[in-house]
Amino acid sequence: MGYFQRKAIASLSASYSGPGISKQAIPSTVCYRISTLNSQRKYTVSTGSETISDSTKSAVTLDGSKLTSLQVGVTAYPNPFANSINVTITGEAGPYNLLLIDALGRTLWVKKGTKSDGTYQQIINTSSIQKGIYFLRVIQNNKSSVIKLEK
Repeated sequence: MGYFQRKAIASLSASYSGPGISKQAIPSTVCYRISTLNSQRKYTVSTGSETISDSTKSAVTLDGSKLTSLQVGVTAYPNPFANSINVTITGEAGPYNLLLIDALGRTLWVKKGTKSDGTYQQIINTSSIQKGIYFLRVIQNNKSSVIKLEK
Protein backbone atom coordinates (compact mmCIF):
# COMPACT_ATOMS: atom_id res chain seq x y z
CA MET A 1 0.00 0.00 0.00
CA GLY A 2 1.36 3.42 -0.89
CA TYR A 3 0.49 6.55 1.03
CA PHE A 4 1.67 10.15 0.87
CA GLN A 5 0.80 12.78 3.49
CA ARG A 6 1.90 16.36 2.95
CA LYS A 7 0.27 18.00 5.96
CA ALA A 8 -0.12 16.63 9.49
CA ILE A 9 -3.94 16.77 9.50
CA ALA A 10 -4.58 13.52 7.58
CA SER A 11 -4.10 9.93 8.70
CA LEU A 12 -4.34 6.40 7.34
CA SER A 13 -5.23 3.13 8.99
CA ALA A 14 -5.25 -0.36 7.49
CA SER A 15 -7.02 -3.47 8.81
CA TYR A 16 -7.31 -7.12 7.90
CA SER A 17 -9.65 -10.03 8.62
CA GLY A 18 -10.10 -13.61 7.48
CA PRO A 19 -11.48 -16.99 8.42
CA GLY A 20 -11.27 -17.16 12.21
CA ILE A 21 -9.69 -13.69 12.42
CA SER A 22 -11.84 -10.72 13.36
CA LYS A 23 -11.15 -7.34 11.77
CA GLN A 24 -8.11 -5.73 13.40
CA ALA A 25 -5.56 -3.01 12.67
CA ILE A 26 -2.31 -4.08 11.00
CA PRO A 27 0.37 -3.46 13.67
CA SER A 28 3.11 -1.01 12.77
CA THR A 29 5.70 -3.59 13.87
CA VAL A 30 5.08 -5.60 10.66
CA CYS A 31 5.25 -2.59 8.33
CA TYR A 32 8.28 -1.14 6.61
CA ARG A 33 8.99 2.13 4.87
CA ILE A 34 10.34 2.51 1.35
CA SER A 35 12.35 5.70 1.28
CA THR A 36 12.72 7.93 -1.77
CA LEU A 37 15.24 10.26 -0.12
CA ASN A 38 18.10 8.93 -2.26
CA SER A 39 17.26 8.35 -5.94
CA GLN A 40 20.11 5.82 -6.26
CA ARG A 41 18.61 3.59 -3.57
CA LYS A 42 16.15 1.01 -4.89
CA TYR A 43 14.70 -0.06 -1.54
CA THR A 44 15.05 0.30 2.19
CA VAL A 45 13.84 -2.19 4.78
CA SER A 46 13.80 -1.28 8.46
CA THR A 47 14.44 -4.03 11.01
CA GLY A 48 13.95 -2.47 14.40
CA SER A 49 16.47 0.34 14.78
CA GLU A 50 18.48 -0.53 11.66
CA THR A 51 17.82 0.22 8.00
CA ILE A 52 18.97 -2.20 5.31
CA SER A 53 19.69 -0.60 1.95
CA ASP A 54 21.18 -1.58 -1.39
CA SER A 55 22.86 1.83 -1.72
CA THR A 56 26.63 1.95 -2.21
CA LYS A 57 26.77 5.33 -0.46
CA SER A 58 24.41 5.64 2.49
CA ALA A 59 21.10 4.64 3.98
CA VAL A 60 18.84 6.67 6.22
CA THR A 61 17.34 5.16 9.36
CA LEU A 62 13.82 6.01 10.43
CA ASP A 63 15.17 8.49 12.98
CA GLY A 64 17.06 10.34 10.20
CA SER A 65 20.60 9.21 11.07
CA LYS A 66 22.84 7.91 8.29
CA LEU A 67 24.59 4.56 7.90
CA THR A 68 27.61 4.24 5.63
CA SER A 69 27.60 1.19 3.39
CA LEU A 70 30.31 -0.16 1.08
CA GLN A 71 29.37 -3.07 -1.12
CA VAL A 72 30.65 -6.63 -0.95
CA GLY A 73 31.09 -8.48 -4.26
CA VAL A 74 28.14 -10.90 -4.07
CA THR A 75 25.73 -12.59 -6.46
CA ALA A 76 22.65 -14.69 -5.70
CA TYR A 77 20.68 -16.78 -8.19
CA PRO A 78 18.16 -17.85 -9.37
CA ASN A 79 15.88 -14.89 -8.76
CA PRO A 80 13.03 -15.67 -8.41
CA PHE A 81 14.13 -18.80 -6.54
CA ALA A 82 12.32 -22.02 -5.64
CA ASN A 83 14.07 -24.52 -3.35
CA SER A 84 17.55 -22.99 -3.06
CA ILE A 85 19.62 -19.85 -3.53
CA ASN A 86 23.19 -20.04 -4.84
CA VAL A 87 25.36 -17.33 -3.27
CA THR A 88 28.83 -16.33 -4.47
CA ILE A 89 31.08 -13.89 -2.60
CA THR A 90 34.24 -12.64 -4.33
CA GLY A 91 37.14 -10.54 -3.14
CA GLU A 92 39.48 -10.43 -0.19
CA ALA A 93 39.73 -12.80 2.74
CA GLY A 94 38.04 -12.13 6.04
CA PRO A 95 35.09 -12.90 8.30
CA TYR A 96 31.62 -12.88 6.74
CA ASN A 97 27.98 -13.04 7.81
CA LEU A 98 25.16 -14.15 5.50
CA LEU A 99 21.59 -13.42 6.60
CA LEU A 100 18.32 -14.24 4.85
CA ILE A 101 15.66 -11.78 6.04
CA ASP A 102 11.95 -11.76 5.21
CA ALA A 103 9.96 -8.64 4.27
CA LEU A 104 8.89 -8.22 7.91
CA GLY A 105 12.53 -7.90 9.03
CA ARG A 106 12.76 -11.36 10.63
CA THR A 107 16.04 -13.22 10.21
CA LEU A 108 15.28 -16.70 8.80
CA TRP A 109 18.78 -18.06 8.20
CA VAL A 110 22.31 -17.08 9.31
CA LYS A 111 25.74 -18.36 8.30
CA LYS A 112 28.99 -17.01 9.78
CA GLY A 113 32.53 -17.92 8.84
CA THR A 114 35.86 -16.75 7.50
CA LYS A 115 36.40 -16.53 3.76
CA SER A 116 39.81 -17.04 2.15
CA ASP A 117 40.99 -15.03 -0.89
CA GLY A 118 39.09 -15.79 -4.06
CA THR A 119 35.54 -17.01 -4.44
CA TYR A 120 33.27 -18.45 -1.73
CA GLN A 121 30.06 -20.29 -2.61
CA GLN A 122 27.11 -21.21 -0.43
CA ILE A 123 23.79 -22.89 -1.24
CA ILE A 124 20.85 -21.88 0.97
CA ASN A 125 18.02 -24.42 1.22
CA THR A 126 14.77 -22.46 0.85
CA SER A 127 12.32 -25.33 0.32
CA SER A 128 10.56 -24.67 3.65
CA ILE A 129 9.95 -20.93 3.25
CA GLN A 130 6.80 -19.40 1.79
CA LYS A 131 6.46 -17.36 -1.38
CA GLY A 132 7.29 -13.70 -0.85
CA ILE A 133 10.00 -11.04 -0.87
CA TYR A 134 13.29 -11.71 0.91
CA PHE A 135 16.59 -9.91 1.41
CA LEU A 136 20.02 -11.55 1.45
CA ARG A 137 22.40 -9.44 3.52
CA VAL A 138 26.13 -10.06 3.24
CA ILE A 139 28.59 -8.45 5.65
CA GLN A 140 32.31 -8.89 5.11
CA ASN A 141 35.23 -6.85 6.46
CA ASN A 142 32.96 -3.96 7.53
CA LYS A 143 31.35 -3.85 4.08
CA SER A 144 27.73 -4.71 3.45
CA SER A 145 25.49 -5.59 0.48
CA VAL A 146 21.82 -6.49 0.28
CA ILE A 147 20.14 -8.35 -2.57
CA LYS A 148 16.36 -8.36 -2.94
CA LEU A 149 15.05 -11.85 -3.80
CA GLU A 150 11.64 -13.27 -4.62
CA LYS A 151 10.22 -16.73 -4.16
